[in-house]
Amino acid sequence: MTATRSGWRKVRFDQMASVVTERVEPADATVDRYVGLEHLDPETLTIERWGHPSEVIGTKYRVRPGQIIFGKRRFYQRKVAVAPFDCICSAHAMVLEERNDTVAKGFLPHFMLSETFVERALAISEGSLSPTIKWKRLAEQEFMLPPLDRQREIVELLEAVESARCGTARMAGQIDLVVGARRAALMREGAAVDSLSGQKGLAWGRVTSRWPTCPLGTLCEVVRGSSPRPKGNPLYYSDQRTEHHWLKISDVALHGRDGVVRDTEEFLTDQGALKSRPMSPGDLLLTNSATIGIPVISGISGCFHDGFLSFQRLDPALSVEFLFEVLLHVRPYLQAIAPTGTQANLNTGILKELEVPVPHLLEQRLVVAQIASLRELGTKAHAHSDTLARLRGTLAAPLLAPAEGA
Repeated sequence: MTATRSGWRKVRFDQMASVVTERVEPADATVDRYVGLEHLDPETLTIERWGHPSEVIGTKYRVRPGQIIFGKRRFYQRKVAVAPFDCICSAHAMVLEERNDTVAKGFLPHFMLSETFVERALAISEGSLSPTIKWKRLAEQEFMLPPLDRQREIVELLEAVESARCGTARMAGQIDLVVGARRAALMREGAAVDSLSGQKGLAWGRVTSRWPTCPLGTLCEVVRGSSPRPKGNPLYYSDQRTEHHWLKISDVALHGRDGVVRDTEEFLTDQGALKSRPMSPGDLLLTNSATIGIPVISGISGCFHDGFLSFQRLDPALSVEFLFEVLLHVRPYLQAIAPTGTQANLNTGILKELEVPVPHLLEQRLVVAQIASLRELGTKAHAHSDTLARLRGTLAAPLLAPAEGA
């Protein structure tokens, strides 16, 4: 490609894509997958996790294979993905279809992660707390595009990198399964050298009979988070970073790694913090609404949303790290027993009555260490996947940038 970008032409975005607005209520959906913005990874075109329509309420969009899910809300997170299956998606997304008379097959999603597109999309976003892109504004934007044959060459190169990234991500996912299997074995058998013994059954599964068990509510205080009302009130919610991080369920996917969340998308004012529930670094929390039973350790100070439960004043006989592993292990059970109304919801009573094992602290540390050694392998694989995602962006930048002055 020459410096003058021979053959490039200016094209409106609505000549590159069509918007699809097929609305559906989750209860009426004929598909079994729901993709929210929390399921999309930044700068990653594949969808590797999802929820179920029964977990959400409110009107959603129908998505068909090959259509693009574009995170129109807070696009600074750079969330764009191509649906490989039928699903419904969040109304905070936009569903797009390529117009292949103007763009080569597969070109548009890569273009939408380019700096050229991202800068323009952010410039036309409206709102401060949750900046959102409207189709009418996006449709009229004009971009310089290379000829179709050059687009196909770009797609071939970038898809090769994306394929390698997907392979690494799949390997990381398999390691995560191994971690889960080892955790289950440790719960059944223990970690001590002389751990060969019988087992006993609890409501959620089997544990070694050597370990004493008791209701979680006798070992800690189980409290629910609190959200200042009304949502978005500038008296409580800040459009700038403050010392009061505001932890929501979506932050677990956005800012969590290895079970620790280290940042949030939103922040509270001093007044907002007074109307919420405080958290400190090292606190253990559990998602309790819609997305059920994900434990996370706070790496920050701030407050937490009412979609979380927190385990406070933990008995010294039970370590935070061991309880974290127990909660990960019992998640399927918690998902199964969570009361359902408009959406599944765990209450404090369920967690207080949850029977948990309390082995000697030394054995708790052994269990945590064995799981951590396997988890580290997964962490490295996830990090390599992230590196390949950045490589895709590095390669795409000069290929998708228009000529100066264009």
